[in-house]
Amino acid sequence: LHTSFGLRVESIDGESNGYLAQTVQSNSDTVVLPGAGVFYQITPKLGLLAGVNKGFVPNSPGEESDIEPEESWNYEIGLRASVADWRIEAIGFFNDYSNLKGSCTFSSGCNTQLDEEFNGGEVDIFGAEFSANGKFVFTNGLELPIKIAYTHTQSEFQTSFDSNFSQWGNVTAGDELPYLPENQFNLQIGLAGEKWQVDLAYKYITKMSEAAGTGVELSGVVTSDINQVDVAAWYQVNEALRIYSKLDNLTDAANIVSRRTFGARPGKPRQFVLGAKYAF
Repeated sequence: LHTSFGLRVESIDGESNGYLAQTVQSNSDTVVLPGAGVFYQITPKLGLLAGVNKGFVPNSPGEESDIEPEESWNYEIGLRASVADWRIEAIGFFNDYSNLKGSCTFSSGCNTQLDEEFNGGEVDIFGAEFSANGKFVFTNGLELPIKIAYTHTQSEFQTSFDSNFSQWGNVTAGDELPYLPENQFNLQIGLAGEKWQVDLAYKYITKMSEAAGTGVELSGVVTSDINQVDVAAWYQVNEALRIYSKLDNLTDAANIVSRRTFGARPGKPRQFVLGAKYAF
């Protein structure tokens, strides 16, 4: 049995100088953030893990008095196994926000309320993740490394409210957070020799809503599902020189990853990189 406990104390002073309005605003926060983790070795190859941590985001100076800091308790529990050359993890998580905070920035689609912050109230984020990485070794010296990762996430506002934040609007309890994909999957398969390696990677991300509630721009609008294939390779010429290359988005798939700020934004187009690393 392994246990760990942590305690973080932050004392934060902030000041905002409005040069046009000739105003100076300040604020201060002192917060205590505890955390704990446990790992229990069930067998030599299987263990149980659990953890809990406090989360906190302070207010910016100059915010209205009714704006609360972001606070949450974050929990996880799962299993960790080692089998031959493989390491496997399965973990469930639950993030309990007593108040989620939204910030108005250019990247969030705001242009009239920049730097203003908004209360989102109680929000639950929960799900599970699975990961595995290992390799197959062949008699001729070649290796087949494999990495797999999958995350399923759900989110729910716990209260109904009306907000001027561009990503929330008129929220009803049970609405999901914007820009939080329900499913994410990544698979990487390689082939490696003594002085070289080639990797093929596949990434899948489900579509995401662009606004939580109604009554705001992009209500009911979603992004594209993302299916992307990347290829990478390297060759060790000698002890000092390595040549590498990478081809991102092999199929040149066109996906809309967001309609903020101010219009649809595509993902990365096909891109080829060739380079070398030399150790002196």
